[in-house]
Amino acid sequence: MTTEARLNKLEKSVRRWKQIGVSLMVLVTAAVFTGAGIAVQDTIRAKNIEIVNAKGKVAMRLTSDANGATIIGYDNAGNTALIIKDQVITFSDKNAINMDEYDFSQP
Repeated sequence: MTTEARLNKLEKSVRRWKQIGVSLMVLVTAAVFTGAGIAVQDTIRAKNIEIVNAKGKVAMRLTSDANGATIIGYDNAGNTALIIKDQVITFSDKNAINMDEYDFSQP
């Protein structure tokens, strides 16, 4: 291998390492500034929100559609325990079999 070929190979390697270094610096800088900018939001906007428990199972679901919003709560077994929609609250019993409904729109 000639000196010129070795020099070209070395220059190519240096350029590649410079590109990698600059790319890493950009990523680290972006990560730092993105993480530093995390703040408590005043408003979260979404059509559906699921809150999960420590096991990853859905514990509560908030949904909205053209007819309004619905809040659904689940017990540890994943059965529907509570539904709130249109001034009506529906509770289930311990066995999630019977549902009791309370309509607050009626005086």
